[in-house]
Amino acid sequence: MADTILSFSKINEYLSCPSLYYKKNVTKEYDFEKDKNSAPLIRGNNIHSQIEQYILQVKAKTQPIELSDDAKPGKSIVDKLFAAYPIVEAELAIALDKDWKSIPINRWWQEQDGRKSYIRAKLDITAIDGNKAVCVDIKSGKYRPYEDGELTQLRLFALTVFALYPEVQECETVYAFVDEKKMTKETFYRNQFDTLRAPFDKIHKQISEAQSFPATKNKNCKWCSVLECQFKGKW
Repeated sequence: MADTILSFSKINEYLSCPSLYYKKNVTKEYDFEKDKNSAPLIRGNNIHSQIEQYILQVKAKTQPIELSDDAKPGKSIVDKLFAAYPIVEAELAIALDKDWKSIPINRWWQEQDGRKSYIRAKLDITAIDGNKAVCVDIKSGKYRPYEDGELTQLRLFALTVFALYPEVQECETVYAFVDEKKMTKETFYRNQFDTLRAPFDKIHKQISEAQSFPATKNKNCKWCSVLECQFKGKW
């Protein structure tokens, strides 16, 4: 498939069920918008929106909003970052080309200089101080133990930070589970860039060159929107 554009969620979909990836992102034959109306996802989006607004208001030195109880744990994280880092950004949308160089994009992810996006990521909170960075991903819901591997979201976050900020040599990546006030952290270094990048290039090539996308039974079958799939609800 030409011009394949990946993100962590798309990679995860493909690895879980190639058929779901194909029908959702290539043929787009199903309306997956209804999946966005689930109560947990609406709640999570609301938490993210409040934290983003809070960061923007602190940066603008205006009166910050009163956060909901759900979002207040995120406020404490943001306040600590503002106290320790001169640069704090919210909801950074990043597109990288095939050489893993940052591409200027608009709010609709449209490239602005003619280069094609290769991989995309959105970083909830990014803090920079010279050659050090922290990237925080806000998670709502239950704490989930970190599953290490070559294609983790934290690794992709570090890669995008290194691509966007050439001066950064060390990036601490964090899953912040705001409901249970727990964190998972992993630190990466610029000299690991090629090693971290290689598995993402490999899966990109695999997906781009795939000739078939079989349905695969997995733990998400219970909630899948592809109703006629043979594995629907059978996990």
